[in-house]
Amino acid sequence: MSVFKVNPIDIIDSVVVGTVNQVSREKLVAQAFSSSVADIRALIENERAIITSLCSFGKDSTVTLLIVMEAYRQAIAAKTIEPERPLIVSTVNTKAEAIPMQMFVNYASKRMLEYAKSVGINIQFKLVQPSLNNEFFIRYVGGQKIPATPTRSGDCSVILRLTQTNTLLTLL
Repeated sequence: MSVFKVNPIDIIDSVVVGTVNQVSREKLVAQAFSSSVADIRALIENERAIITSLCSFGKDSTVTLLIVMEAYRQAIAAKTIEPERPLIVSTVNTKAEAIPMQMFVNYASKRMLEYAKSVGINIQFKLVQPSLNNEFFIRYVGGQKIPATPTRSGDCSVILRLTQTNTLLTLL
């Protein structure tokens, strides 16, 4: 068999159907991302909104933050919003997360700030945390709260995350 002769059967055999499906899924994801960016651009351009993005740097909130940052980047490049308009990003350190996740938040937030600066986004980043008396260890190990279970109403997210975020938003 010559290297220069191509048998069509060999080409057909090398195409994996999963690869074709993967490409179509990637196109759908890219379209959903672009559509979301367009929606955020409409908000910041037409409504003159200032976006506050709450980001844990997990996969869901990171994608949301990337959509917002891309919308800001495009709008600033198109000169449809002023570069001084802030993008407010906050994350909560509950002090109850796994150490690698806490380290990743520090790592990712530095990269996020560097990127925002490089594309001209006026990003205001706040890392908030519960007060000492509301920290997980003090509340739950100290007996002031019983850990949440499926049969109990849990207020862990309220105490450790929502209260801190709401306090930050009232200060802005």
